[in-house]
This record gives sequence, structure tokens and C-alpha cells, in this order.
Amino acid sequence: MQGLLYLFLLNLGICLITSNQASAKVSMEDVKESIGCTNPLDCKFMERDIRRDSKQCLQHPEEVFELAQRWPSTENPLSINGSIRYLGLFPKKYHYRISRDSAGKVHVTTSIHFRDASPKLLANLKTKMKEAERIWEMYTPEDLEIDFHFNVVESKQEADYSVHLKSRTRGPYDTAWDPNWRPLSMAHELGHMMGLDDEYKNRPGGGDSSKCFRYSLMCSSGDPAASPRKYYYYLILRRAYCA
Repeated sequence: MQGLLYLFLLNLGICLITSNQASAKVSMEDVKESIGCTNPLDCKFMERDIRRDSKQCLQHPEEVFELAQRWPSTENPLSINGSIRYLGLFPKKYHYRISRDSAGKVHVTTSIHFRDASPKLLANLKTKMKEAERIWEMYTPEDLEIDFHFNVVESKQEADYSVHLKSRTRGPYDTAWDPNWRPLSMAHELGHMMGLDDEYKNRPGGGDSSKCFRYSLMCSSGDPAASPRKYYYYLILRRAYCA
């Protein structure tokens, strides 16, 4: 019965439950057990991300993934807005949209405007963004179909983010991008735009990834084997249930 209520509210474009209701319903230990962290660091960073999030409600992962496939189709995507305490220090926004098509596939969308980009550079960036979409889609949890749309738009007014292009920059993600970044690095930055924090320790001149799982995308996008983890998808979809 409760699941039907969720679906009804989502069809009206309403976020589902308050953080207090969620916290009383599901514990962090329940979430960790369900996610089944294949690496102990997964649970550590998942919990840290939630605690740094302006939306701290908890929902059981199985319920999040199951209901995501049954969300009613809508012409008006659910807009997810909030902030994370980036690096644990200061609030940085995230903004993306979630929707579902008539075939049952979930769509996660965000849009970026690159300032003063030439047509040639813009075309190159669009190609890299398509590859970043593919990276995120390759590792979706079993039985969950998600299409990611990282749209490059020409108008700043249409964008969720507007960033400068600057060689050898380290960001931050909502301010400046290096046009020479590889698609994997862009996939990492897009993780921030969907509300995920860095897992490595930030230091002047570079990051220390010795204390996080090197094959985790938000730990080390410099490693070709790095990829999104299961809990990333939970964190991104979970917010649809937060007021």
C-alpha cells in the first residue's frame, strides 16, 4: 500500500517522504546491509556523502531501485535540487532531473553551458560527454535501466551549470573545466553535479587517493579501471524520496 502511495505522489511531481519519516523507517545499517558493500570503503563513503548532503533522508535501497522502475511516466521530470558540503567544508549545489519513459527506463539529466567555447571545441566536448554517459550507464545496478543525459547547451539560461574552460585547472566542478580532460575525468565531475563528493583527500597540487578505493570513480578518475559504484546510483535516486 505504501509503495502505491509513493507512485501516486511521484505522478503528481511531489517528493515522497520527509527526512524524519525516512530516518525512523530505515537505519544506516539497513542501507549498508542492502547495498552489500563489496569493499568496506564503499559503506564509509556512502555514509559520509549522506551526512554531508542537505537531503539526509534514508530509504531502503531495494525499494529505491524497485520503485524507480515503476515510476509513472511524466512529461515533467522530477527536479532534484540540493547541496553537499563539498570536501566537508562548504556547500556546493547539485541539480539534475529524474524521469521515466513509457518503456520503463529511468532518465537522469543535467545540462552544462561551456563559456566562450568555439564550435570545434564544443563538438569535441559533446563527444566526451557522450562517452561519460556511457561510463555511467555501464555500471547501473542489476535489473535497473538508466539513461544518463549530460546535455551541452548553448544558452547559459538553459543550463544547470555554466563553467569556464581553462587548461590544467582542477575545478571546482561548477566553476572551471579543463577541455583536455578525458571522458573518465568528466564522468567524475558530473558525479559532483549529481551530488557526489570527492573520496580522495584534497591537497594543494593534487589529491591523495591512498585512503579510498582506487577503482571508485569519485576516488581516482585518473585510474583507467575506475568506475561508478553501486551506492552512487542509490545516492542519486534516493533524493526523489526526500522532501
